[in-house]
Amino acid sequence: MHSTTTTDVPHRHAPTVSRARAIAAVLALSLGCFTFVSTELMPVGVLPALAEGLHVSLGAAGYLVTIFAFMAALTAAPLTSLLGALDRRTLMAGLLAMCCVGNLVTLLAPGYPVVFIGHILVAAAIGVFWSTAVVTAVHMVAARHAVRATSVVFGGVSLAAVLGVPAGTLLGDLYGWRSVFAALSALSLVVFTLIAWSVPAVRISKAAKRGAMASVLKNGSLLMVFGITALVVTGNFLAYTYISPYLEQIAGQGPSRISLLLVYGVAGVVTNFAIGPLAARHPRTTLGRWPRC
Repeated sequence: MHSTTTTDVPHRHAPTVSRARAIAAVLALSLGCFTFVSTELMPVGVLPALAEGLHVSLGAAGYLVTIFAFMAALTAAPLTSLLGALDRRTLMAGLLAMCCVGNLVTLLAPGYPVVFIGHILVAAAIGVFWSTAVVTAVHMVAARHAVRATSVVFGGVSLAAVLGVPAGTLLGDLYGWRSVFAALSALSLVVFTLIAWSVPAVRISKAAKRGAMASVLKNGSLLMVFGITALVVTGNFLAYTYISPYLEQIAGQGPSRISLLLVYGVAGVVTNFAIGPLAARHPRTTLGRWPRC
């Protein structure tokens, strides 16, 4: 067991663990992102079957993705503040345990309301995970590797789109939508074990200053970045949530829709890892150029 330590800043120039352990922990956190985002987006891949199995409309089934996003946004800040005193091993492993429970609730749900509750449980956990995973990863590596560690962790998000959703869609087509959440429950348990083994029991406390949030909200450049991010993400998920029924009912695509979801995910993975080195060398230019694409 690692001893528990407390730091005053979210990142120190000297890594807190050995290089091998840091690599394992960063990869485990990336797999955690993969698991959470796969759970978030999985209704997209099995939406028609999910709606039919729960005897609800496609619109109602799609709300699982919409409400998930709102719940994650609303709970991220307060829950992160509430749980911030926990050491990172306990926190990150606990969040994966919550993801596992949420997926099990969805798997065993007798109807739509219980599925809704299971998805909400995961949504509450993902907001905290997103808020802390990158800081935890960066804390464990040397300063020169901070951007690379960030790219690897967020690479799990892209891999969820390129592998998670298409694989879940295929599994759902073969064995039904509940089999998808059985697989996600098992994956959550595996990642829980990896994080409990690899992430050190360190506490990372940021030196918060009174009025810090107010100063952030007065920063025009940051507000522009926040606004662009909100528009891009909102536009993306408004369309992506109903992509499966659109491809089936409008475009006339059957099982081939899986390959189209795969293309979408590949684009995200390539972009994520291409942006990492650029952002490390030219952050201002990178952020200014890509939103215009």
